[in-house]
Amino acid sequence: MSEAKRQKVGVSVSSLAVGVVCHDTDIAVIEACVASIYSEFKGALERGTLHSAEVLILDNSGNAQYARRLREMSAKLNARFGRKPEIRDSKNNGFGAGHNELAGLASAEFYLIANPDLKFEAGSIGAALRALSDGSIAAVMPAVVAESGGDQRLHFKKFGLLTIAARSILSTPLKMLGSRRVERARLPMTRQIYDRRTSVVFSGCCMLYRRGDFLTLGGFDEKFFLYFEDYDLSLRTLANANVLLEPEFRVSHAGGNASKKSIFHINRFVWSALRFFRRYPKYIFT
Repeated sequence: MSEAKRQKVGVSVSSLAVGVVCHDTDIAVIEACVASIYSEFKGALERGTLHSAEVLILDNSGNAQYARRLREMSAKLNARFGRKPEIRDSKNNGFGAGHNELAGLASAEFYLIANPDLKFEAGSIGAALRALSDGSIAAVMPAVVAESGGDQRLHFKKFGLLTIAARSILSTPLKMLGSRRVERARLPMTRQIYDRRTSVVFSGCCMLYRRGDFLTLGGFDEKFFLYFEDYDLSLRTLANANVLLEPEFRVSHAGGNASKKSIFHINRFVWSALRFFRRYPKYIFT
């Protein structure tokens, strides 16, 4: 759609940068993620929802061979879609720091935080961008589904220590005992605007922000190397602006919980939890 035609029909257009931070993530997984993003770009550009879009990948691996494979993937995507992600190497300062770096490098109006193990369902990015035409909304959060089907429901209205333990790190028999607590804690996957009167937290696997609002907030707090940076950002965002949960913004997610991770990840999870609840002690027993 030409610029003149967009203006004639009153279509709201915007620019989007999608940031992906990876650290030795399986190349095939990243390729599938970016391919789903490029498929979304195609539809949004054709409809005039977007006038420009890019994918930025930050490689935190510090591994030359892995970096070479990422660039081979980029060339493969270019041959398939006629566009390729910009790949940058960086010192590994953590998930949040990586996205802060990418958001600072981008010049787009909107910045989409995307885990490398996501796939975007058809029309999802367009739905999220349309939602942000409401100037009172700073960010849009998706409905997250598992690869095997079924809502993962990763956003929470109650996120105290017992709930976090029940969903993340306790052994399977104990997690079964806490399953009702976890279910009661989850946000319903219905369209809802959350404002500063609410205290809820959203998964950082996928978040769409007005880039200016993200930067004004200071982005992710880089004291959280990994885990809970998304909860902290959620609460800081809601203290200043409205956030929309949009079920039509839908992604599948292959991620697991902390109990399935390495000792390194479990240690990071525990230390980040301690930092989070020191900062927000009123939520310890929610």
